[in-house]
This record gives sequence, structure tokens and C-alpha cells, in this order.
Amino acid sequence: MSAHERGNGSGITLILGATSSIGKALARRLAAEGRGLIVAGRDEPELRAIADDLKIRYQVPVRVLRYDATDFESHPAFFATCAAGEDGPLTGVVFCQGAMFDQAEAERDFALSRQMIDVNYTSAVSLLSLAAAHLARRGTGYL
Repeated sequence: MSAHERGNGSGITLILGATSSIGKALARRLAAEGRGLIVAGRDEPELRAIADDLKIRYQVPVRVLRYDATDFESHPAFFATCAAGEDGPLTGVVFCQGAMFDQAEAERDFALSRQMIDVNYTSAVSLLSLAAAHLARRGTGYL
């Protein structure tokens, strides 16, 4: 990512699924580049630990927001909170969440398959469509 794309350290990046391995690694990388962050996910204590570490190491603003990927009706309010600009403008959104179950079990149990579909696809469409509209209105940013 170029300095122009990340705003030379300005702006806030929302990391959805920030407790995943890739989410944590990306948070460290972006914080090291001076980006402010919103770390979001289900596990609030782990999110707080991630945020505290990043604030100490990199002296960047880091907000913690808990959300449920499959509570689609809550997504507009959740995203409005993210976009409110408490620590600066929201200029990037990264989707790092996911669910994966044993294939044989998922083939036998539609509820498991449905959960993977809802977390990995439906929530992505729901959240990223909100993000895309926000960034389009701003005329800048990245997904």
C-alpha cells in the first residue's frame, strides 16, 4: 500500500475480524505505519488486549467495537458508529473475519454450512456495501 493510499498515516482503518491471525498481523502493520484503527470483532477482551498493545507500541488511536457478523440488522448502526469519525475520518475497511468448519460435518449439518455462508459471504456483502457507499461519498479510501 502506497503512502497516498494510506493517507500518510492519516485516517482510520476499520479491521473487521481483528482477532483473527491475519487481522492481528494487519493491525500491527497499519499501526506501525501510523494508521489509527478500529478493531472490531466478537471477543471484546481480546480486542481490548490488541488495542492496548497497539496504543503502547505505536502511539496510534485504537478503538474497540464489538459486533456480531450475523446480526445483519445491526450492521447499519454499527457502521455508522465506525464512520462517525471519533478519531479521524474512516478511510479504509478490511474484512478479516471468517468461519470454517470441518467439511464432512458441514455437509451433514446445514446449520454449519449456513453459518459459514452468513459469516463469510452474507456479512461481507452487508458490511462492505455500507463501507463502499461511505467511501464513495468521501471520494477516497479503500476496501
